[in-house]
Amino acid sequence: MTPSTGRVSAFDPSPLFAAECAARYPGVEVRQGRAEGMQMLRRFWDAALAVVPDAPDEARTLRFGREGELADLLDSAGFADVVETTLDVDYTYADFDELWSGFRRGIGPAGSSCESLPDEIRAAVRDELFRGLGSPTDAFTLAATALCAHARKPD
Repeated sequence: MTPSTGRVSAFDPSPLFAAECAARYPGVEVRQGRAEGMQMLRRFWDAALAVVPDAPDEARTLRFGREGELADLLDSAGFADVVETTLDVDYTYADFDELWSGFRRGIGPAGSSCESLPDEIRAAVRDELFRGLGSPTDAFTLAATALCAHARKPD
């Protein structure tokens, strides 16, 4: 189902995903914004910062990931009955390589940062992430929490 234009907005931390969403749904306002509360991303950035202290941690660079930011945006745009909530999900990785392969695809700010690193620095970040997760040799689960909000257009 195609969303009704002028009534739907979307956010994604990846400029490529945001652009693809905008291309698929003309008229939908799509902005780049972060998704906080994702253990996978937080663990990656913690590892990256341990190796490269000035790594571009998306928690510091992207908007719309802190509590209240989405509700404030909708409220300031004139929407009514604004409700902000969270969506929680757990994801079980088969092993560390499954997690790491996601970053190696270069998707989103974390993946782009990972792929832009020289090989030896990328290997150090990988090792730091592996240690930070407790050196998992089997399946492990990470949680993610995303903020979401809904509202209605005033009459």
